[in-house]
Amino acid sequence: MEEQNAQNQTQPVVTPAPQKKSYVWLWVIGGCLMIIILIFGAILAVGWWGAKKIKENQPRIEQWQKEAEEMQKNAEKFQEEMNKIQNNIPSQIPADDPTSVPETDKNSSSL
Repeated sequence: MEEQNAQNQTQPVVTPAPQKKSYVWLWVIGGCLMIIILIFGAILAVGWWGAKKIKENQPRIEQWQKEAEEMQKNAEKFQEEMNKIQNNIPSQIPADDPTSVPETDKNSSSL
């Protein structure tokens, strides 16, 4: 028994090494923040580019607006002329007109 006690006393007690802390959540949060920053940067870049293009094309935009207004006026004039022409067309053809097409029987079927 003494041998066993002597062996137990001579063997050092081994304690497990402390586990290293895991930084997985830190990497996940950092990655998400980087994605958000990149998206925000892309939105800013596209907005800046768009504003620059609008400033460059401002004279053309004004010209397009003038042309659109002119087209609208022309369309309204055309519509008025078409209404005048339509109102001048007789609504019914007289029965004694030799150019009138005879009415067909709706019940008869054609092949």
